Amino acid sequence: MRFPLAAGVLDPPRYLEALGRYFIDDPYAQWFGSFEPILKGLGASYYPNRGSTVLHTDICSPIPTDPTWRKLPKSTQEDLRRLGYPLWQELVDYLRPDAMLISVAREYLADVSDQPLAEWELIHEVERDNPFRFLSSRLPSGCLAIFGQAAHAPFGTVSIKDRQLAGESIKRKLSA
Repeated sequence: MRFPLAAGVLDPPRYLEALGRYFIDDPYAQWFGSFEPILKGLGASYYPNRGSTVLHTDICSPIPTDPTWRKLPKSTQEDLRRLGYPLWQELVDYLRPDAMLISVAREYLADVSDQPLAEWELIHEVERDNPFRFLSSRLPSGCLAIFGQAAHAPFGTVSIKDRQLAGESIKRKLSA
């Protein structure tokens, strides 16, 4: 449904091209737009020709769902987690990302790696009555995992300016 140009395409290069057009043609801007200020601070984007290219997956499973995860029955979520997590882990092992932005309920943080994580360290804090903390941890693969508490959208309770500043802090941490 989200990749109409890929429907019925069997030729792998054309299929990948169709998937790659998602952020040009019709992205789910409300969701992905919440990541863009952080990505801008990192010098990256989902969109083409804007620095480093970013890939989005769900932690529990790389398989897109309709309806969205939150609206799926709990039994379906559990099935996708059980069957999809090994596939997701294989994808991450293959891609070997430098960093991973994570904005989920804390209960899902254990799903980031099948091995114990290093301690979570403060990487950036948005000062306000209820401070918002961006935390980082190195995965066993060397990937820097960055966590910020989820809201109605990823990092949704943080202003655009503060998300960009957080992205700049993350970039400095990656360069260190």
